[in-house]
Formats: sequence, C-alpha cells, structure tokens
Amino acid sequence: MALKGNAAAASSSRMAFQILLWALCVRVFVDAHADVPWRRRVATQTGPEPFTEVTTLTEHTGLVYSVAFNPDGGLLASGSLDYTMKVFATSTWAEVTKLTKQTQWVSFVAFNPDGGLLALGSVDYTMKVFATSTWAEVTKLTTQAQWVYSVAFNPDGGLLASGSQDIQVFATSTWAEVTTLTEHT
Repeated sequence: MALKGNAAAASSSRMAFQILLWALCVRVFVDAHADVPWRRRVATQTGPEPFTEVTTLTEHTGLVYSVAFNPDGGLLASGSLDYTMKVFATSTWAEVTKLTKQTQWVSFVAFNPDGGLLALGSVDYTMKVFATSTWAEVTKLTTQAQWVYSVAFNPDGGLLASGSQDIQVFATSTWAEVTTLTEHT
C-alpha cells in the first residue's frame, strides 16, 4: 500500500488485477477488468452513492502491476506487464511520458518524498531512477537476489530500498549500497 503525500489518499493492488485508490473526500477507483486487464477506470465518490467513472486509461498494452501518486497528487505513475512505466497528469489524465522499455515487466513504481525522483522495480533484477524534471535516467541499480517486487524511498528521500528475495538499501546521494537485509530468505 502507498500513501499520497498528505495521507488523504492511498493505493493498493491485489492479484485479482485491481488497483484501488482512496481519498477521504473524493475516492478514485482504478479497475483493471478481467476481460481486458490493462484497461483502467478512474472514478470518484463523494458520499455513500455509487462510484462515478471519471476516465478510462488504456495507454498500457499489458496488465498494470503498480501505481503511485507523486507527493502533490499531480502525477500518477504506473508500471506494467507491457515492460513500460508511464506517467499521467491527474488534471487531464493525459500521458505525460513513457519512461522506459524494460527487458521484463515493471513490478513497482514509487516517487521520492519531494517528487523529484521516480523509481521503478522490474523482474529483470533492476531498479531505475528518473529525474521528474527532465525524465532522464539518473541511475540503474542491479539487485543481487532476483525480481524486484517493491521499491520504496525513506521519508527524507535519502535511502531507496528494493524488496526481493532480500532487501537492498541504497543511499540516494551516491547510489552506493548501504546494507542488505537477508532475514526474509
């Protein structure tokens, strides 16, 4: 689960290929349909009434595994089975950029706390980090274990962790590995 910067929204994903996004006053629902798994619906709800669809995002050609808002909520990043990470402007739901063509699917995406960096994890044993000001690749990190199932920045943005068979932690100032936690293996 990931929280939006002001903690007013959260997102989670389930293996049933659904991604739910909640807000306290306006709820957003992104649904990957079973018949078309990469089709995502965005809806709002302001009370007990049923959700109202806002838009359907169909830019991915494969299942969407991860979504993340940037801290101010203006961008929504998504990682997909189609080997890409895409970024959408939440004001228009237009695609802002398609950041990469991985050699395998993108399993997780995460913004750093100030929104200046966007990281992806992939099943090709890599993490890539992009500068959101230019969308240029800042670094590519290779993990030791296997697929990267999760990536996360710490609250001050000084560390980036990868969740895999183990947990590797990198300092964002140098991109050097700080530690590897193997208690999960």
